[in-house]
Amino acid sequence: MSKQKWKDLRQAILDNIPYLAWLKNDEGKYLAVNQAFADLYNSQPEQIIGKTDFDLCSRERALEFHRNDEEVKEPREDIL
Repeated sequence: MSKQKWKDLRQAILDNIPYLAWLKNDEGKYLAVNQAFADLYNSQPEQIIGKTDFDLCSRERALEFHRNDEEVKEPREDIL
């Protein structure tokens, strides 16, 4: 699958999620967001790509999101 087809498929999947949905890289930059997420910031998805939470909201809120992201990336013990 070409890179463009993969991006289009990824966006189609995100756009069909009725809730806020996004993908970030390891540096916290948005790779993709759905329209529901963009609407939260009165924006379009393509305007958010490449930005971080620090670009979109208050420092306090961005730090909270950053802490949550770091927690999600921590290895966890399998439960099965």
